[in-house]
Amino acid sequence: MHFMGISFAFSVDDSTKFDYPIKCKTAAQNVSERRKKFTMKKITCELCGSNDITKSEDYFICAHCGTKYSTEEAKKLLIEITTPIQIDHSRTVETSRQNARRALQNGNWEAAYKYYGMVEEHEPKNIETIVFSACSVVMLSLADENIYKREQAFNVLNQVISSVEDLWDVEEDYEVLVSLVSAYLLKLFDAEFAHNISKDPKGNVTGSDASVTKKLFWTTNLQFIDTLERICKKHNQVYLNRIIIKHCDFALRAPHKTFFRTLKRDTIDMFCPKITACHKRWNQIDSAHNSPPLSVIVKPYKTIIKEESINAIGCWVGIVVAIILFNIILISVCN
Repeated sequence: MHFMGISFAFSVDDSTKFDYPIKCKTAAQNVSERRKKFTMKKITCELCGSNDITKSEDYFICAHCGTKYSTEEAKKLLIEITTPIQIDHSRTVETSRQNARRALQNGNWEAAYKYYGMVEEHEPKNIETIVFSACSVVMLSLADENIYKREQAFNVLNQVISSVEDLWDVEEDYEVLVSLVSAYLLKLFDAEFAHNISKDPKGNVTGSDASVTKKLFWTTNLQFIDTLERICKKHNQVYLNRIIIKHCDFALRAPHKTFFRTLKRDTIDMFCPKITACHKRWNQIDSAHNSPPLSVIVKPYKTIIKEESINAIGCWVGIVVAIILFNIILISVCN
């Protein structure tokens, strides 16, 4: 197993801290209550129906009408009453949520998963809870050499991200929450990870499964973009378009950190139209916003491709020159 320097002291800047409350439904607003039933027995006066009956010496006396009952008579008047009671877990849930947020900021993924799990028991449809709970499991998987467990963790995260569309409440303000999710995902995609390498009998590295994890990063980033796009088509918001553009730009400018080793034409064809669509939706909300044409958006990424091609050509030229010089020196020595 080889570690690509993963650190669990996952640093966050001010943009990824819970410095102010997320405006989404919490336990304080939408209490998750468990209803239990208990059964008790009460004596009911057969004359007036009152349950206010007290015992005095050998008799039971109705405080309402004064009727007296012997012990045997009182037993016959017992009735079973089933009453629901409500248990308010809001304080416990809110405490667990705050503990989870602190653990998340400190990069304590085990604690974050634990406390978000406690919240999820009572708020199974809370977006913050299910997303960051899944993110915590993914971060823990990056230190495990078992690539299959890592794939399972990413699959769960992708499913959770996809489900956000169904949980979206148009009356809620999710800007802070989605911005936080975006920041943590970008840090996740930029994180280093443990991976397996294979060596020949001489100890030379012959292979690695690092590309599998890079592809997982790529897939999750694409899932996040697609989910926000679907939401945006129904509930167009400036901040959603801005975040989509940021994640598309990440995929285009940092391909070595995701899946592709170098930026390719098909990557541009995949993400640049998404960026164009974002600007158009943004312009629908704010007419002052400039919606650049696709050719303008593509131009800087084409420059990157050109630079990479020049660097690649230069590298190969250098190798060829080195081989020629080596052969010249070798021939000179032999003569």
